[in-house]
Amino acid sequence: MKRRGRVEHVRGETIMIREEPGIACFGCMNQECRETGLVTAINGTGRPLVPGQMVETDIPLAGAALEALFSLAPPFFVGAALFTAAAGAGLAENARAALGVLGLFASAAAIYLFRRKRPPASGPFVVRVLE
Repeated sequence: MKRRGRVEHVRGETIMIREEPGIACFGCMNQECRETGLVTAINGTGRPLVPGQMVETDIPLAGAALEALFSLAPPFFVGAALFTAAAGAGLAENARAALGVLGLFASAAAIYLFRRKRPPASGPFVVRVLE
């Protein structure tokens, strides 16, 4: 998804961009953007950027798809593994199901908290300078 924005801060290869509001902003859950109005991007052009420049950013589809897979698949595997392990331990079916669901939600929460501290590397990249 290509977006336009104005460079606010430059810190090496990482830049902060104030993006133009778009339709995707309606359902966005990006806490950083909601609080500050800024989005972190990586300078993919290799050109020096200065605050005030208009740039276009893009999120690579392959990177975003892999990131989604690695965020969604582990909770299901953890839940299934706990359910299967509880069956081997001789627990009742209700207890096995509860343990599987608990594992699913606990691992999803752990991934969520981890991603808040370390955002995915497949974030937006600057693809061109507009001005």
